[in-house]
Order: sequence, then structure tokens, then C-alpha cells
Amino acid sequence: MYPRQLVQFSELIGNIYDCVPDTALWEGFLRTCSAIFDVKGAQIIYSNLETQSFLFNAVYGFPNDELDRFQKYAFQDPLMPHVEKYPNKVWSDKRIDGGHEQFNELPLYSEFLKPLGVNERIGFSTIENGNLLSFALLSGPEREIFNDEELNMLSELQPHVLRAVSLQQALLKSRYENKLLQEFLNGFPVGIVLVDKDARIHYQNDTAKNILSSDRSIYSRHELIRCKRENDNDALGSAIRNGASIGLPKDVDIPNTVRIDDTDGYLMVSIGRFGGQFAKFIDLDENLPVAVVYICDSKFKLETTDQLLSRLFGLTPAEAKTLNFLAQGCTIREIANATELSVETVRTYVKQILGKTNCSRQSELIQLVNNSPAWLNYQSS
Repeated sequence: MYPRQLVQFSELIGNIYDCVPDTALWEGFLRTCSAIFDVKGAQIIYSNLETQSFLFNAVYGFPNDELDRFQKYAFQDPLMPHVEKYPNKVWSDKRIDGGHEQFNELPLYSEFLKPLGVNERIGFSTIENGNLLSFALLSGPEREIFNDEELNMLSELQPHVLRAVSLQQALLKSRYENKLLQEFLNGFPVGIVLVDKDARIHYQNDTAKNILSSDRSIYSRHELIRCKRENDNDALGSAIRNGASIGLPKDVDIPNTVRIDDTDGYLMVSIGRFGGQFAKFIDLDENLPVAVVYICDSKFKLETTDQLLSRLFGLTPAEAKTLNFLAQGCTIREIANATELSVETVRTYVKQILGKTNCSRQSELIQLVNNSPAWLNYQSS
């Protein structure tokens, strides 16, 4: 191995962790591996043995679409018993149990590798928690046999590849959980805002963005949450400072609810402490003291489906449609006009709904709907 190649290998180890946050960089890493070891290509396969599916793969040296065909052979690979017996050891297709002749007779070689100009794979594998990670250099027939120095270099590379892929999988899982939490919070019809003691916004769901970006009595400016009226602003600021105070005992009452009058309605703002257990999912420093601000809009109109209301409350389709209109703030006459029914028919439906839900008044009925899982179908615009 020439000194130049040794320098390249040293840089390869130093830069491998750059691939962790960006999976697209793995192809460049494998290209460099192929050049240093003078082989046709290289691949990394991370798969689940139970489902026999690829969780992650990267390849250099043959077309990506060939991976679909490779999956047909991957889980019948004769290397598996060797990997289970000698985990994390450098292996060669042609140097384990049966050697060259047995390998040449395998469909994996005759139907897949040989047509691609590959006559040997050299690499390492490990099995952990039912997942198989395999790294392989793809050598052509013109390549000389690997010497001891090259095998030692592969052994040196092995723990770094394993760690990098492990870190990458943890990061991908975290990103997936982050996306799920974001979608969950964005589905709430209540505005949710995380602020520090200075009322600086560190997170807001879609509902909060819609409220704070409109011409309302509460708004955001320069990443700060503010109220138009000075007395509202003072009350909100005091509640936020108390809510974000890490020195305040948890059993001490704080002024955590502020009613802010708005055009044709009001906004009910509640402030509480944020435990920080979800901080990592919203890119927030878990050591930063913040308060969570909930903004409820009295003008909010529930957006749900007739089918969901029908299942929740045991209503007929006509009754569910009527209840949906009621939940959106429509009057009986407005419902009659929208459905082309008579006012008396709509009144009859309302009476039937009240009976089925054990409610005595329409206001009680609307409160029941708003407190039910009907809001799960809410979609912020």
C-alpha cells in the first residue's frame, strides 16, 4: 500500500461521520473506498432479517436498480452462518467453508455478481437486534488477492462504519418521531406556542401561526408574542414570566389564564410550564426554561366529517350533517337554507340529537362535540 493511499485512508476514517446526517454522502464514501482498495465498487446494506427487507442501502460500482434484484438473493446468502459464528470479522466469499468452487455454483454469483463483473466480495458484517449490517468491496477478476495490510485496513474501517450507520439510524428515527409529533401538534384546533420568559417564540403549531399572523388582538412580531392592548400585554407577559420561571415551585399558583377580547369574540390564553420531555423533537434546548401558551379562539369552527359524528354519537346521516352545521356555529335557519330542508325538519333533527346525546340545550351539545374526539379530523388551513 503506497503512502498516498494510506493518507487517503486516514482521511476516509476522519470523514466517514459526515455521512451520518446526509445519506447521499455514502455513495461518495464508497467511491473513495473503491479507489483506495482498487476494486470495481462497494456497498453497504442494512436489513431486517425477520421481514427480509432493506432498511438502508448505498452502492457504488453498479446501478442502483440492481439492488431490487439483489434483494432476491441477499437473504439466502451463504455468508450468514459464517457471520453468525464470527461476528464483525473480515470475510471473503471465496475463503469460507467450501471456498471458490462452492461460491461459483451459487445463484448469487452466477445470476447476479458475475454478470456485473464481480467475482469476489470482501468485507464485514454484524447482526444486532435482528438487523444485519453488511459492508462489502466488490472485486473483479483482474484484482490481485487482498494482502494482510489491506485486510487489516478493512478491520480498522469496520468499527467506524458500524458506528456511523448506527448513529444514522438513530438520527433517522429521531427525525421520523419529530415529523410525527409535528403532524400531531399541527392537528390541534388549539394554538400551541413555546416561549421563553421574554415572550420570544421558540415553537408554534399551525393553528397558532394562523392566529398570530392574522389581524387579531394577540399577534407575533419579530418572533415575540404580543397583545394590542397594553393591559393585555402586561397580563400576558407576567403569566409567561411566571410560567417560564425555573425557580418557581410547581405547587405555587400562577396567573395562568388571560382572556383577550377580540373582534366579535375573544381569545382565551392559558400559560403553563413546559416539562421539556418533547424538547428534542422540536429542536429546543431542553435546559432552556420555557412556558407553553395555549390559545383558544371563541370564533373557532370545528371542521370534522359527518361520518365521524355519526359514529361518535350514534346519529343518522341527516342528524350528523345537522350536528356538523351546529358545531360550525350555524343557526337552524342557516342549516335549513344550506340543506334545502324546512326549519321544522331541522328542529326535529336537533331534538333527536339532543335526546341521543342526553343534552338539554344546544350550548351543552356544542360543548360535548368540542370536547369529543371530533376535533381529530380538524385540518388547519
